[in-house]
Amino acid sequence: MLFICIVLIYERYNAWLQLDLGGKDEKGQHPVTQYHQNYGFKLDKAVEKLPVSDFEGMDQKDLLLYSLKKGNQHQVGLEGKEGKFLLEANPKYKTLNVFDETGKRLKTDELAPTQKQQADESKKKTRSQNRQTGMKV
Repeated sequence: MLFICIVLIYERYNAWLQLDLGGKDEKGQHPVTQYHQNYGFKLDKAVEKLPVSDFEGMDQKDLLLYSLKKGNQHQVGLEGKEGKFLLEANPKYKTLNVFDETGKRLKTDELAPTQKQQADESKKKTRSQNRQTGMKV
């Protein structure tokens, strides 16, 4: 007799799950879409693109990332904006959704400073530092 032993090793991996409530499959269940860790959505990079003002330490950022990974909406403050905002992860489009206090969705590209604005601010800082030291630009 010949015995073949097949050992299945299950490795744990992280994935985002999205339940499609708009339709059902042949078994009457809502289809589930998975976005696994190799899909390319980097939550920490997406959060860094926004001007979140509530980070007083790594603990605050870790709490925000943990909350978003669990699928929660997390309340934050944004630099240069009045009031509180809600963030939620959107792995399908590799972005974050931002909502104001009334629940209205905001465009994230309007909230984050553009590269041109960042370059202009950098130039202004350099000029002011050079003026203080007496150097010419």
